[in-house]
Amino acid sequence: MKCIVCGKNDAQIGALCTDCFIDSLKIDTKDSISLTQCPKCGAIKIGNRWLYSDFKHYLVRVLKDTVKSDQSGVEFSIPVNDIKLDFENQTISFRLVVKKGESAIQNKMLSVKIKSVKESCPRCNKLTGSYYEAIIQVRSYTTRKAEQLEQAVNLIKEYTKRGTSKGTFAITKTVDLPEGYDIYLMSKSDGNNASQLIHDNFFSYVLVTKKLAGREGGSDLYRYTYLVRILDLLPGEIISNSEGKFIVVSTTPSKLTIVSLEHSTRKSLSTRDFFSSNYIFQGETAVLRKFVILSTSDKESEVMDTTDFKMFTVKERLSHDFDGYIFEEKIFPVPTAN
Repeated sequence: MKCIVCGKNDAQIGALCTDCFIDSLKIDTKDSISLTQCPKCGAIKIGNRWLYSDFKHYLVRVLKDTVKSDQSGVEFSIPVNDIKLDFENQTISFRLVVKKGESAIQNKMLSVKIKSVKESCPRCNKLTGSYYEAIIQVRSYTTRKAEQLEQAVNLIKEYTKRGTSKGTFAITKTVDLPEGYDIYLMSKSDGNNASQLIHDNFFSYVLVTKKLAGREGGSDLYRYTYLVRILDLLPGEIISNSEGKFIVVSTTPSKLTIVSLEHSTRKSLSTRDFFSSNYIFQGETAVLRKFVILSTSDKESEVMDTTDFKMFTVKERLSHDFDGYIFEEKIFPVPTAN
């Protein structure tokens, strides 16, 4: 059957061909839509929900409601990536795909005016009022103002810049203290995420406490404190516990390597092992030097410090030159990686 209008093409949509159906199709859009936008952070409110990112998926439904056609059985779709918001010029442009049956029959760009309503979002209201539910207390093991503390704070700040889809992760304030830093965060989940992020990147432990701060919406409101203590011991520094004294050799986020001053044996400690074993920082440091072997036998080796040419006897057979710590006139070779 041929199209009843042009008489040339086959009828595909009722008695019309696709071209003639498109010519007869009328698509109207509303003159404008109202959108609530936070003037401080740019978040958009759709319905009763504030959106801080990925809000174009939610705009699809709003934009579909602005479009209508005089033909029955017509379906609309709007590709998310083709939605463009321009608050400066107060417009939203989007690509509309019109379908009838299985085929897309029209594909065109449309635009709608925006009536922008300004309203501060809940997150900005809380930030303005210095609202917080969690405090991250960043402290060092030795109580020094170690550089690791500032690195941890910067790590959290970079994380907050990336934000979340719900827009809740935000620093209310940061307090610089002689003993470290206090980071105030808006929610308990922020505290969980921030403390875990520090723990994943530094040899540390986390102690969580909570305190009743009042009631909100008929429920108890707690504020959580996350004490994050970061190990700031440097290679060569001396620590001790009931087993004796040890030289710190190296530290990773998950492992501390130490050498016994009494037995010259190496030990690897996890964060749990270290922080539960009552190690004490002695405030002493062994000196790292390079040594060359002068002679060796089955039981001992004569070595020389390449800095001051002082000679030592090591009670073991050594096969190559090495780095080692000097402490109380005794040499402790730096363990090689396994």
